[in-house]
Amino acid sequence: MGVNTLKRLLGFINDEREPRTATLNIIAQYLGHDNWEALSLLDNEAGNSDFNEAITELHAAQLKPDARIEISYLPNRKLVIKHICDNSFVVLESENGKLRVGDMLQIDHIVHGYPLLVSEVLRDGTSLGTFTAGKQQGVIFKLL
Repeated sequence: MGVNTLKRLLGFINDEREPRTATLNIIAQYLGHDNWEALSLLDNEAGNSDFNEAITELHAAQLKPDARIEISYLPNRKLVIKHICDNSFVVLESENGKLRVGDMLQIDHIVHGYPLLVSEVLRDGTSLGTFTAGKQQGVIFKLL
């Protein structure tokens, strides 16, 4: 990728040409994603195409009991969790992942585009240890 390409992408050169897919893939890889399409999927899932102010970080301490959160991450994984109290959550729905309905989770905060870090998973009263979701592309969440 040349210097003029970077200047054009950053708006320092006025040019109507669209960047090549290969150029966009290089940028996405530099940002830690597989390719431009994977990065674009995160952008679309985050809801960045509307005018609502997006919440990019959520702390458990800010939530009221019974607040529900939908969390999604690649490939095709979805969780719906309910806040119990403090940093405790219960899994209400789980699609295509390792967590199960009824699992109790300890989560301090959730950040768009970063892995979900669960400090402890309790299943049927037994600790399964820590759990990380969305290790490569991060997670997307929304309050329900």
